[in-house]
Amino acid sequence: MNATNTQRSKLIMRAQRVLLAVALLFSPILVFAQAATIDLSAERDFVYQDGVYTEIGESILPFVITTHNPGTTTINDLEFTVLLSANTAVGNVDSQCVVSEESVIVLTCTIDELKANRTKIIDFFVDGPNSLGVGEGFAVSISSSDATILEPDAVETTLADGDRRIRGSNLFVRLIRNIDLDINQNTVPDLDEAIINLPASTPVDELLAREAVIDVLFIYTPAASQYLGQKLEARANAIISIANQTFRENDIAIKFKRVGFEEIPYTATDAVILTTFDALLAKTDPAFDELSNLIAASGGDIVVMMHAVDTSTEPTCGWTTLNGVGRQGDFQTLYHQGNLLSAIDVGPGCLFSFNMAPVFASNMGIARERQRSPNGGTFSFSAGYGTLNGFRTLGAAIGTSSLGSAFTINRFSNPNSLCLGVDCGVDKDDIANGADAVYSLNRTRHLVSAITPTVFHVEPSSIEDKIAILGNVYDLQVIQTTVETIAIVNQFTEFVVEVTNTSSATLSDIDIQLAHVSAGSLVEEAQYYETSSSLCTILGSKLSAKAVVVGNAIQKTGTLNCTIESMAPGELLSFNYRIQIDSTPPLINSVGYYHEVVEVNGIPQLESLVCIPVFVNFVDANGGNSACGAVGNLPLTFGPQSLAALDQVATVTGRRLSVPYIRLDDGSLISAEFEITFFGQVRFELLSYKILDSSLTPVVEARFTDAGVLSLLNLLVGALSYDIEATLEPGSDPVKLGSLNITALITDP
Repeated sequence: MNATNTQRSKLIMRAQRVLLAVALLFSPILVFAQAATIDLSAERDFVYQDGVYTEIGESILPFVITTHNPGTTTINDLEFTVLLSANTAVGNVDSQCVVSEESVIVLTCTIDELKANRTKIIDFFVDGPNSLGVGEGFAVSISSSDATILEPDAVETTLADGDRRIRGSNLFVRLIRNIDLDINQNTVPDLDEAIINLPASTPVDELLAREAVIDVLFIYTPAASQYLGQKLEARANAIISIANQTFRENDIAIKFKRVGFEEIPYTATDAVILTTFDALLAKTDPAFDELSNLIAASGGDIVVMMHAVDTSTEPTCGWTTLNGVGRQGDFQTLYHQGNLLSAIDVGPGCLFSFNMAPVFASNMGIARERQRSPNGGTFSFSAGYGTLNGFRTLGAAIGTSSLGSAFTINRFSNPNSLCLGVDCGVDKDDIANGADAVYSLNRTRHLVSAITPTVFHVEPSSIEDKIAILGNVYDLQVIQTTVETIAIVNQFTEFVVEVTNTSSATLSDIDIQLAHVSAGSLVEEAQYYETSSSLCTILGSKLSAKAVVVGNAIQKTGTLNCTIESMAPGELLSFNYRIQIDSTPPLINSVGYYHEVVEVNGIPQLESLVCIPVFVNFVDANGGNSACGAVGNLPLTFGPQSLAALDQVATVTGRRLSVPYIRLDDGSLISAEFEITFFGQVRFELLSYKILDSSLTPVVEARFTDAGVLSLLNLLVGALSYDIEATLEPGSDPVKLGSLNITALITDP
């Protein structure tokens, strides 16, 4: 051996001794770092219980166990155990595992040899059709004293990450029906056909369009009955009418029907409605002992509890359940009857009509927006939608918003429609972001309607399509005047309210509240009212507030509430009320005034604004003042007028023209989207539109006249702005506007 090789051998031996010393010193760390790992995963968190179409694989759910040896030496006899719920049918278990069945299913697995830096996969599957005994679903867990069980990373949230795969040491898999199963392949799912139960000769189009009737049972407490009196049932009727109108305007084929209105002996004096809801959910109070019987006797699919809570420390007016999460729309009597619940406060803090449409949607599996509910609702896309500081749909309106100052519009998420000029949702095939509540509600409507067997069958066509003035789209003229020209402090002054239905439709369930305007801002505070109108009642500022009877009138501190059950086209109704002027009226220029407004279903009617000057005595009144003239010049900041999103303007993107606000000649407001076509001449072809709240006051509005002319002002195209007029082509279908008149807006240098 030459000197060079001898020297090299010495260096190698010295390096080996150093490495050995390091290995001995850090051996605990190295052993931990090189311990085997086990990763349990499945491709989704549900398996179908249907045994048909097994070739598509969804009635079989494979589980994969990936073992890995990151070390430098072979691991022998690596053991782990998999536990599954009793009655779970497993198959294709690898030979390394022994299956035993006791109170649970046990897979005891041993890997004889796992070489260094190698991975070995063991798998098995669960057979859905043969696992019916597990109920709603089954649990799968894995443990080992020889290896580290891998868990999902903190940032991994499966569906929100665009991945349906589930993994970890403890998993739960739902056993569900395939609600899209269509054995006879007529495009109508078998479950829907069985529920609809129409003759086999019924055309497919009729089956697909068939509306579902969902029965709503109302239960109420003595406190609610005492507070609202005869208005309590009217409130229940309004809830149904408003929900039906909202679902109808969103193209959801569902009609709600009130099937019961029952008092229950719930006498707790809750401080917040959440306490009521918790009691309802847990059935902890004896008042709920008969609830199951009430549900069965009425056929109620959904239950609404009405309770009156005294002035609360928090503003929440109701709580509800979210049902069918992750069950892919499979609503079943066994798991959901009696669980579609909500509790609402009809007390002093929540007097305005409560739009229950988003609550009913939550009962039917619609979660809030995906930011707060990453995995969605019953489907991943069953969620509300919105834009930061812009708008939010009804599903997203429940609870505290993650969308900043976004305001609620009366729409459910739907990627095929527009909300203020932008898409109102996200395609359902987008696993991470999908938001399409309209599709979800339509898809599950028949299953929800069948949760509780119907006691008295009602055809959907027999349920009246009531219009409840929601969104102020329909013409309802509300005029308010004063009987006298001045008011005196501490004395009553009288007002007259005239309500006229100027539309061609019958309007129903009109809820009217009276409110004050101070310095241009809405102030919904209690006042001392007097009324003798049969349409009206005074709801106290406290549950214990008592009324004083004066002749045929009542006087009480609270909020004046009037309800109109129905108004025919052209019909006029009026009522008088009196209000006692307090000793500290609002002031402007150091003089007093009262500024009153009428709200219909929570929406201020600007034409009803009326002002009356206020004086301390008749001597001062004799001199007069100009307070009301000054008040009329104040900017109104209440309602949607102050919303930042109202500054959106029309935009052109490629061949797409989006117009967020178009004011029609009848005063209504819409949002529309057009495609710009170039066949022969330039045209705007209407793609979609949505009706908006007509009380909105956008910064820029397009106009569409009764002569069929659309006027777009200051539209930016390229680097220049244009005023554009387009004329409706009569009889065009889809709607087209042509004969463009384009004027370039040139700025002088």
